[in-house]
Amino acid sequence: MNLKISLLSLLLSFTIAILPAQTDTLYQIGNSIERLTATELEGKLLLVKNNESDPEEWVAQFKVTQELQENNTLVQIGGIHLIPLEMLGGAPLMPDYLNKPMPSFELVDIYGKKFDLTAASGKVLFINFWFTRCPPCIVEMPYLNDLQEMYAGQDVEFLSFAPEQEIEINRFLERFEFNFRHFPGALNLIKPFGASYPKNILVDKNGIIRHIGGGIVRSAGAGIPLSEKHELTWDAVRDKLDMLLNQ
Repeated sequence: MNLKISLLSLLLSFTIAILPAQTDTLYQIGNSIERLTATELEGKLLLVKNNESDPEEWVAQFKVTQELQENNTLVQIGGIHLIPLEMLGGAPLMPDYLNKPMPSFELVDIYGKKFDLTAASGKVLFINFWFTRCPPCIVEMPYLNDLQEMYAGQDVEFLSFAPEQEIEINRFLERFEFNFRHFPGALNLIKPFGASYPKNILVDKNGIIRHIGGGIVRSAGAGIPLSEKHELTWDAVRDKLDMLLNQ
């Protein structure tokens, strides 16, 4: 009996001894070699927000794109995103809109031309939601431009909608190439789809939403989680466009 108790005590002691230590979490912004504590990250977020001319109109958030486990430390890698305060409060994605008609809207592009959703019947719509201070929006723009060029002359319209006004969009386009048809002041259209940027939506020839997702990445090898309702790879976007065009 004493031997059994001794063996049990030894086993318990061994089990306790091999339990892992409590995991700490550090944060890394992009490719920086600096690892931040939660307090240090909070300071960075506050600094980014306060650099805006109207800081109370913005929220700075850290969005994780990759996680690494290093011994007893969890390293979360991501970027700092500025989001308009009025955009917060909705779900990141709204799958309830899938397989339903695209909501009607009346918006005018930066050249003063109104978009007619009814007149677009028979065309596939590639819709991008973005804003000028959104780093991942800017990162995916070369891919969007490539798509627009690749499908030029086919029954696809490439449309972009931003919550900011025309003067801000035009100022941005002086510095960055983004070859979609741009509609400013589109917050009322964007907000029901949720508070995340960028967002890409595919609408079929009958005006039915067939995809709602995040940004576009070149491949799935960058440590970014991919799913049907999140980021799409370059090849997956083309496959979806080809499928909708051939329907």
